[in-house]
Amino acid sequence: MNGKLNFNPSRSGRTSHTPTHRPRPFQAMAFVCAKSHLDLLALACTALSCLVYLVTGDGAWMFALTEHGGIGFAPDPTYWMETVGVPTSQALACAGLAGSVFLPFIALAMCGRLDGIAHATGARTVSRARGASLWRLGIIDLTCASIPTLALFALTTLGLTAVRCLQAGRLDIMPSVLALVVPRLAIILTVGASLVACALAVFRIVPNRPAAFGIMAVGFIATCVAQLSFPDAVLPTHASFLMHACSMTDLSALTVPAIAFSAITGTAALALYAARS
Repeated sequence: MNGKLNFNPSRSGRTSHTPTHRPRPFQAMAFVCAKSHLDLLALACTALSCLVYLVTGDGAWMFALTEHGGIGFAPDPTYWMETVGVPTSQALACAGLAGSVFLPFIALAMCGRLDGIAHATGARTVSRARGASLWRLGIIDLTCASIPTLALFALTTLGLTAVRCLQAGRLDIMPSVLALVVPRLAIILTVGASLVACALAVFRIVPNRPAAFGIMAVGFIATCVAQLSFPDAVLPTHASFLMHACSMTDLSALTVPAIAFSAITGTAALALYAARS
């Protein structure tokens, strides 16, 4: 002893603790999506759908007359006015919303790509090791697939509606047309979020991605045909709600069923996706 006190933490029983890092699965998944150019895929799909819309925008793609008008995907406002006899503003609104027919296919492309990159990288394994729950990871995947898909779709729909007003030479009624489009677009986005959740679940259940894409695409077309067979009814399918939201169906009869259907199917699909992840 030389009269000096030597303090050594290891000898005094104190240990240094490495700070615990909280899991950041959203940041990890967003980084993986950015590196995989998921945003570019959404942009490419949206651009392709706009091109098809503008090139083949005469007449109707899918349409059926109802007791109070008509339902379907008809991008031509003249078709609405001549076939159904709706006012110009209503015809332009329905024509602008007709691009919703492409939303399921864009969602399928996005979900197929996301399913591949989410489970092929180590980001999910690291997030699970750090304590992130499967439910949380499922919600993150749903968010990463929904935001670029639905945001670009909404902007595209508003833009195509403006283009239809410009082509018709009726820029003076564009505010009233957009006022008709926005509430129906909100319903379409709600149904679209449920559609994305269902697509994610199908890609988890069916390991072959082309087969999963085909099953969902054929299912959507089949439910469109079923809805056209019963045009006055609102069938509990994504295709049915999209068709009615793009048409003249009264919003008071459509909003609550669409929200309830989307909440139930979206939650069930997300639970199934989380269980299979």
